[in-house]
Amino acid sequence: MRLQSSFMLMSFLFGSIAFAQVDRSPMKIKTPTPQFDLLKENESITVMSEQTVQTTEPESRHLLTFTIGDMTSNTMNLTANGTTTRYDLSKQAPTIGAGFGYYPAKFGGYWGLLTSIGYSYREQENPDTANSALHMIATDVLISYRFERSSRSWVKPYVGVGPGVNIVIQRGIDELNTSEAKGVLVGAIGVGFNVKRLFDLSSPLDWELNAQYKRWFDSSPSNVDYNGQTVSLGFSMIL
Repeated sequence: MRLQSSFMLMSFLFGSIAFAQVDRSPMKIKTPTPQFDLLKENESITVMSEQTVQTTEPESRHLLTFTIGDMTSNTMNLTANGTTTRYDLSKQAPTIGAGFGYYPAKFGGYWGLLTSIGYSYREQENPDTANSALHMIATDVLISYRFERSSRSWVKPYVGVGPGVNIVIQRGIDELNTSEAKGVLVGAIGVGFNVKRLFDLSSPLDWELNAQYKRWFDSSPSNVDYNGQTVSLGFSMIL
């Protein structure tokens, strides 16, 4: 009887544990997904800014050029106080000069104005009179076109045409001192070589080696015949 009671008690205890239902409700509860707040994220995350690699081509182009070259013309006769001095301008004479270009318009290249001033000096031996010295100053303002698709172009050719004024100043004894100015038509053709790209310079400005041929057209040569040309080499700085 005691054995039967013990068996019934053990069956009751283990049966209750076996058939007991486990509460799994906490395991079924899903943790809510945190919401993404763009404003807070923007405040907490540091955004790194990178400088763009694209550069904007300038709207205007300013060129400052210094040149040295050779000037030839035909002949020139200067008369002062009844004394005429004949100069043979076909002989080579070195020139120095400077020029300034302004190219505000871009259409298939750059359009603008190209101005320059040049100076040349020569001496003349006169068998009948005293020797004299001649100072020649040539100025012009040209309408110019500069073929330049990009500031990184290797070669940048250009042309120009417009009016000019040539001035001669003769100095010697008082009887020879005189001066004259005359208008001429000027045509120019040249090319710039991109020195900055050629030598991989880090300068913020562009630099060019400049070669130019310029022709003077004198429609009415008289006391002075300015039909001639200059060939020059220069160095340009693009601002």
